[in-house]
Amino acid sequence: MGFDYLHYIKSFNITFIFIPRTASKSLRRFIGNNVDDALIIKNQLAHVNAQYVLDNKLVPKDSKFIGVIRDPLEKTLSSYFQMIQSKNSQYSNVSFKDIIKMNGGFAKKSTSPHTAQQHTFLEYKGNCVGDWWCYDYLQDHVHNFSEEYDIEVKSPLGHKHQTIKNEHTKDVMSFYYDDETYKLVSDYYEKDIQLYNEVREKWSLIYNEQ
Repeated sequence: MGFDYLHYIKSFNITFIFIPRTASKSLRRFIGNNVDDALIIKNQLAHVNAQYVLDNKLVPKDSKFIGVIRDPLEKTLSSYFQMIQSKNSQYSNVSFKDIIKMNGGFAKKSTSPHTAQQHTFLEYKGNCVGDWWCYDYLQDHVHNFSEEYDIEVKSPLGHKHQTIKNEHTKDVMSFYYDDETYKLVSDYYEKDIQLYNEVREKWSLIYNEQ
């Protein structure tokens, strides 16, 4: 018995790496429902990265990897909401600030995939070995992917959980983040923030021209 946080599409030689709080459940369902030869690779770790996948030879070494990146500040807040809303959660009454400052500073001692830096999920020996999709344009990515690989969509992507991505996003962010928590999260995810901004700009130019 293992986790199913890895999909390999044999006919396309594509591996999807699923990162927590980036619509991974919705994307897994879409692939499973619409791609006939999508193989669920069982493994003993949830949310594995490309390094683990290739080291353990779970897919061919020339497979194309795809991952979804989300605004790290929003993703962190989304993880917090999931944490406090989980059934029987020991953190249900813990504030966002206290969670961020736990263990002497944000994520310093954490081994959870929920706090892992997103860029590491598509890295092998320190180099990016895949393509990044942007969480903000996931519907566009899925549409283009379906057209490129001639996928007959029987079951649409559906609703991805947008915990804070709505017209009130700025208000929600400012309510939970103060100068201290913003700096702690931004410093820890500095590389992710840079990558997210680059990926979002790239795809915004492409999709806004279509």
